[in-house]
Amino acid sequence: MSNLIFLIILILIGFTSGRHILKLFKIQNINYLTNFIFSTAFGLGIIGYLILILGLLGLLYKWICLVLISLFLIFSLWNLIKSRYVIIKNIKKISNYIMQIKGKKFEFALILMLFIYFILNLFISLSPPIDLDSLVYHLSIPKIWIQNHKIIYIPYILASEMPLMTETLYAFGMMLTSEISAGLIIWAFGLLLALSIISFCKDNFSCHIGLLASSALCFTALFINTSTRTLVDIVTTFYAFLGFYAFIRYIKNDERKWLILCSLMCGFSASTKHSGVIPFVVLFIMIFITEIRRRKLNGIKNIILCGFVFLAIPLIWYIKSFINTGNPTVIYFTKIFGGKNLLPKDMSTLVVSWRSLYGFNNESLNILILPLRLLANSFFTGPSYWHLGAFIIAFVPILLFIRKIDKSIKYLLLYSLSSIVLFSIVTSQTRLAIPAFVGLFIVGSYSAYRIFDYLNNYKRTIQIIFIASLIINTDPLINEFIKRFPVAVGLENREDYIKRRVETYKVIEYANHNLNKDSKVLTMDARGFHFDIPYVVGSPNFQGFIIFDDISSISQLSDMLKEKGITHILTTDTIAKSVIPPWNELKNNLIPLYSSGNLYLYKLNLP
Repeated sequence: MSNLIFLIILILIGFTSGRHILKLFKIQNINYLTNFIFSTAFGLGIIGYLILILGLLGLLYKWICLVLISLFLIFSLWNLIKSRYVIIKNIKKISNYIMQIKGKKFEFALILMLFIYFILNLFISLSPPIDLDSLVYHLSIPKIWIQNHKIIYIPYILASEMPLMTETLYAFGMMLTSEISAGLIIWAFGLLLALSIISFCKDNFSCHIGLLASSALCFTALFINTSTRTLVDIVTTFYAFLGFYAFIRYIKNDERKWLILCSLMCGFSASTKHSGVIPFVVLFIMIFITEIRRRKLNGIKNIILCGFVFLAIPLIWYIKSFINTGNPTVIYFTKIFGGKNLLPKDMSTLVVSWRSLYGFNNESLNILILPLRLLANSFFTGPSYWHLGAFIIAFVPILLFIRKIDKSIKYLLLYSLSSIVLFSIVTSQTRLAIPAFVGLFIVGSYSAYRIFDYLNNYKRTIQIIFIASLIINTDPLINEFIKRFPVAVGLENREDYIKRRVETYKVIEYANHNLNKDSKVLTMDARGFHFDIPYVVGSPNFQGFIIFDDISSISQLSDMLKEKGITHILTTDTIAKSVIPPWNELKNNLIPLYSSGNLYLYKLNLP
């Protein structure tokens, strides 16, 4: 219950504080939903950066966060009291809209599906996080910050020097409640993203298109598996989409304030992860072309302002990374910047190359089909766990046969396809490209509703197929709900649930209760979140702090472990043999303390 209360307060203070900043832009003629979305986005970004500042100053204490949230809450409640009549008026508008839409069976079914999705997802989010990325770094990093009352350099977690604005919000919630608040924060951002799609479509086409687009997006395996874990891709997508939303406002109104707002939202997107830069790159090119066409060389001032505002937001993360590693981008451009404690040694100019991902030579003309391969992998091939598999995407090509297409749709299609090209160059991971895919859902929904106008006799049949596709795609959501519902409502003990789902938990709990605070565990399993004592990750896939490649003798290994202050090792024999060359010799100097399955906790007994 405390986690839910924290979430409600967080959204409330995010909205009210963000709304005051949005007023400085003197933005007019926007509906209350649009105002709520942009205000909340602003406010949550500000709160994240306040926690960042507290962390850099070494002030991450629970009492300070309690004072901070209390002051924000008093301010928010005062503003709510002053605005109560406006709020009540808009709540009535929502209820009136739902009553009106009851007669439209298709749209009402979409609202019902969205309601079911967010209710089921809410219960899922109330369960303890157990996925790999969360336990390796998304939650481990904030926990280490909290333990040290400061945002520190964590050399054995490579991701600790990436942009981590979402993780600052996690830290806020974890200090005041528990790690479950992190899942609820992602749940809230998923809801905000769905509302922003509806609001965008309401402003430019119709609310019905937004309902279809947001429903189709939410009921994909890719979105479900991303939004039910404490991954940050939903947050990146939300801010990136608001950047495009503001860009369309700028195109239509030609007002500089929307241009600045576009850059700010993209800046927040880039502050959540490196791939958040890609949507801005596409928008910046579109802004550049628009400004030159409208104002020729006089538009250079706006172009420079746009770039400066964008860079100002994530810049602190890049400076932090440069100070700690010598490389502002952490894992990119290592041939230019180098950097300490980074992996792998043979990393190319970019962290991944075209060749390594697709087997193509970089000079080959086959590079032209990379975006198509990413799309194909997204919709039709690969593990179903990360499938997009959206029926609505099939309607995108129909746009070629539709006359008088809305200008916003043309911009959206250009933005989405251009982004997919850039994402395909950098990565083959479908979930990183969610910011690009969102636009395709809106374009597909727009095409579908235009078809409804042309093929009125087949309208009901197509709508039934849409609803059926959403129901079929509920499979991963229902599976997660069934697995997590008992622990979410207290029918299963938290400890029992984690022991059953996380193999390392029993061994880590033994270490927490039986080793003293001066101990330091080298864990070859990177999932270190549950450690309450100092630990170091040794897995070569997640860090560059401990390198075993150059170690050939037990004396070298012994010297390295002593230098790092390692007193214990958590591993399996299989992993240890494959990573640590002199493992068989080292075992002679290890004392087994505890085992669970094939995992062992050893005490070092080096000469």
